[in-house]
Amino acid sequence: MKIALLIPLYSIFSFLSICFPISFVYLVPWLHLFQAFALGSFFLLMCEFVSPSSEQRDVFFAALRVLDKREAGGVGDGLTWYRVRTATSILETVQQTDTRLSENGS
Repeated sequence: MKIALLIPLYSIFSFLSICFPISFVYLVPWLHLFQAFALGSFFLLMCEFVSPSSEQRDVFFAALRVLDKREAGGVGDGLTWYRVRTATSILETVQQTDTRLSENGS
């Protein structure tokens, strides 16, 4: 369902960005978050198709490491990436709101 909802949500948010250009900076981080959740859901769906057994899937993914250029060792965690992306979207929206309010107040 998350994958199927990406297109209508993206369309609605794009339409709102066109109707209210000032709100564009607030809506873009949420579009990125929707894309990340849809991509993650698609990945999990493909994993289910490849290996219906959760034990085999756990063994397969236990050996994999996510390459992260920012990490000192070069290896990161996929779950951490999703958590950071969610937090980044929220913080970006708050920061944009704060910037807008301070510009209007001065």
